Amino acid sequence: MTGHETADYAEAGLGAPRPYALVRGRVKPSKDLELTTLVVLSANSPSAPLQPHYAQIADLCTPAPCSVAEIAGRLKQPLQVVKVMVSDMIVDHYLVVPQLPGMFDSEVDGSDMHLLKDVLNGLRNLP
Repeated sequence: MTGHETADYAEAGLGAPRPYALVRGRVKPSKDLELTTLVVLSANSPSAPLQPHYAQIADLCTPAPCSVAEIAGRLKQPLQVVKVMVSDMIVDHYLVVPQLPGMFDSEVDGSDMHLLKDVLNGLRNLP
């Protein structure tokens, strides 16, 4: 991921690489990512330079989290390509999926009646 394949395309006069060339033809990400999965640049990300298309993702995810769908839209790349690239960056510790406060606290068992009532009321008020 830290190579210079994109620069090689430009130097050869081939223009921008095709989207699936950016991920070497891979279509299955190594992480299960949803459209709404939020990712943010890791505080402990490696110092190795990123390829330009990966660096763009890092820029989008700094300082606030960004969804996979938003990254795909802003980069104008196919969603599956972005999922593979984001997955690569998570595996390589450039990006992390932030945990919301209380999301996995041992004190929260998912049976908070106030929260459940609010959700139910919200669903009832949908058009």
